[in-house]
Amino acid sequence: MLTVIILVTLGAFAQAEDESEGKLTTKYDAGKDETEISINYLPIKATASNKVFMHLSVTFSGKKLKSKPDDVILVMSVVSLKNHRYPDINQVNLASEGKSISKMILLNLDQRKFSDTEILETLGTRIETNSLKKLGQTKAPIEFKINNGLFTIDRDVIAKLAEFHKAIVP
Repeated sequence: MLTVIILVTLGAFAQAEDESEGKLTTKYDAGKDETEISINYLPIKATASNKVFMHLSVTFSGKKLKSKPDDVILVMSVVSLKNHRYPDINQVNLASEGKSISKMILLNLDQRKFSDTEILETLGTRIETNSLKKLGQTKAPIEFKINNGLFTIDRDVIAKLAEFHKAIVP
C-alpha cells in the first residue's frame, strides 16, 4: 500500500497543473472485486512550501458501498527545501476561526528527491469519516500547523471534502 501511495504522490506533481481543482473518481477493479473512491490533487496553501496537495481515498469490496466506512485514507504531498524535514509523527489540530474541529496524527511516510534543491515528503493518516464530515461543513478556511509551517485549506477545497464525504455515505 505504501508503494501505491508514494507513486500517487509522485504522479500528482506531473498531473497537478491540469487537475489542480481535484476530481472525484470511482474505479472498480474486477480482478480484485473492489472499488476505490478517491479525490486527488486538492491544493493546500502552506507557508513552508509552494506545492502541497491532499489526496483522499476509500476502498471497499464489490461495486457498491454498503455502509459508511469508519475512516478515510488522507495523504499529503509536500515539496520542501532539501534541508527541511517534517518529523516522523506530527500531532495536528485542525481549526477554523480559532476553534478546534478535529485532531489527527500525520505520519511522515517517505522523502524523495524532487529537484536539485527540493524534496517531496509524503505525509499520511486515516481520518475518521465523522471528522471528515465536520471539515466539509466548515464555512471558513481550516488551518493547521506542522512544525513551523502553517497550512490552510480554503473554501473551494472544503467544498471538495463535503463532496467526497457525500460520495462515501450510502
